[in-house]
This record gives sequence, structure tokens and C-alpha cells, in this order.
Amino acid sequence: MGLIIIRVTLLVLLVVPVTLFAHCLEYRGRIESLQTTSDCDSPFGLCTAGKITEGVLKGTTRYTVTKVLGVVDQHGPTALPTFVYAGNLKVTTKYKGTLEIEEAGMWDQEDKLDSGQAKRIVGTGKFLGSTGELFFYGNSLVSNNVPGFKERISGKICLSREAEEIEID
Repeated sequence: MGLIIIRVTLLVLLVVPVTLFAHCLEYRGRIESLQTTSDCDSPFGLCTAGKITEGVLKGTTRYTVTKVLGVVDQHGPTALPTFVYAGNLKVTTKYKGTLEIEEAGMWDQEDKLDSGQAKRIVGTGKFLGSTGELFFYGNSLVSNNVPGFKERISGKICLSREAEEIEID
């Protein structure tokens, strides 16, 4: 009788998704990135490389615009347009894992504002099974004649059990 109970318990554990065992935490951080053409596979030639400087997502970033969903002329015919876009952000953390974040957002070139929301998050390595909801907002900038972005990140990250063991500095 005891053997049957063990088998049923083991079967249930194998079927339950990893994310049910995740621990969610509020996340606040900053990301800075500059446009790059190096290894850019965007159909629009729009990629950035940068870094996140705080918390569990601390590491390097790579963003690729995959779709331009619309262009809005909200400031008049002589102003710079606002783009509605979608793309992929890859965060390679210093904690032996990556997060692939599918994001959609808006970039108001005239007011130099940018905002976006993560639509899907997939983790690898220590972040395998991690999920979450992230929001990005900030300003566009120019550094040494190279355009880029300086943004804040807020939301929640739900970490897998293995990622929970990371000691964050």
C-alpha cells in the first residue's frame, strides 16, 4: 500500500510545472543601452547593447527590434514620429543564466520617451523556469553621437528554485 502512494506522489511531481514552485519578488532596476550594428539581425537594423546594473538581472543586454507595428505622427507634420515596436531583449546575467524577454513598446522620438512591457519571459541556466511581468520606461539619449536609452525596470520576477539560491550582490 505504501509503494502505491509513493508512485502517485512522484507522478504528480513530474506533471506539475516548475513555475508552480517559483518564488516571486518585486524587481526595480536600471538598464542603459546604445545602438549597435554589430551582429544585429533586426530586419530594421535596430539593435542595442547595454547593461543592467542592479539586482538579480545584473548583467549585459542585447535588444533586437523584430517588428515595427505602427508609426504615429502625434506632434505634427514637422516633428519626429512615435514608433510602436516589438522586439527581444536577451539578458545574460552574472549569475549563470539568461532571460529572453519578448517586449512591445512605444518610442516617442520628439519627447525622447520610451516605454515597454514584457509580454513573455523565458529563462535558461539558473533561470530555467523563471517567469515574470516587467515594465520598462525612460528616455532616449545620445552618447558620443550614438543613440541609446536609459530606462528604469519595474515589476516582478518569479524565480525557479535553482535561481532562488543566487546570492545577489
